[in-house]
Amino acid sequence: MPDLTLTFDTRQELASARSACRRMLAAPLPLAASRRTALTVTQATLDALGDTGPYEVSLDHEQQSALATALDRLQLGTARSLTKPHHGDAAVAAVLARLAHAAPWALPQPQVVQFVRLGYGDHHGLPLYSMDFRIDMPDRATFETCLIDGVVACNHFSGTQVAAAFGPMWDDLSTVTLGRDSSPFIQLAIPFTRQQQNGGDNTRAVPLPGADRAALVDSICQAATTCRADAILFASTADPVRHAARRPAVPDKVYSLRLWWD
Repeated sequence: MPDLTLTFDTRQELASARSACRRMLAAPLPLAASRRTALTVTQATLDALGDTGPYEVSLDHEQQSALATALDRLQLGTARSLTKPHHGDAAVAAVLARLAHAAPWALPQPQVVQFVRLGYGDHHGLPLYSMDFRIDMPDRATFETCLIDGVVACNHFSGTQVAAAFGPMWDDLSTVTLGRDSSPFIQLAIPFTRQQQNGGDNTRAVPLPGADRAALVDSICQAATTCRADAILFASTADPVRHAARRPAVPDKVYSLRLWWD
């Protein structure tokens, strides 16, 4: 996901954007002072600016994802901090509206998030839930939001931790599936060609080197262990029968991994 630049016409709009983003982002908001330099938007920076712009701010991938999650929370009302009216919500919504207009592909799909949330309804105080479901994730923003706001936390599973570990792998993976088999699971398909990658070139079926595939499988296994996954199930062309282990015997032959949290 490339950096995204949002333009604000006045200093007041920029100040509102800074206030809104500070509520949602841990990282500072960069102001593109010119095409060659950038500085963090601080109060001192705002004080030094004129009343009229235009002013440009730059959002990297992580900031876009965080703001997209904020939009989803505003739409669905799932965030505890946003369940009651807040004076900053209008500013947040204004920034997110700009994000939605500039990069709609960066926003999570609320229907998918709501589906996952209903599947884990018993963890949200809802009367409806499912102990057995699965759904393919359409994009990284939706995947991360489903983990953080849909599953949230269940047994050893931490949605925030899993999103931080596996979200950055999105472009290197193929199909990503999230679901529940009594407890949470994610299933990750390993691509054989660059065309099959989520972030790959869809015009050419260039084979992925075995070493790259093995490195991706190893990264998934390490992340799964860090995130306290109770089981890692492999499907491999070398051994088509799924088996549980912490590492596959022939990692470059693995085409799917299923991580399950008890």
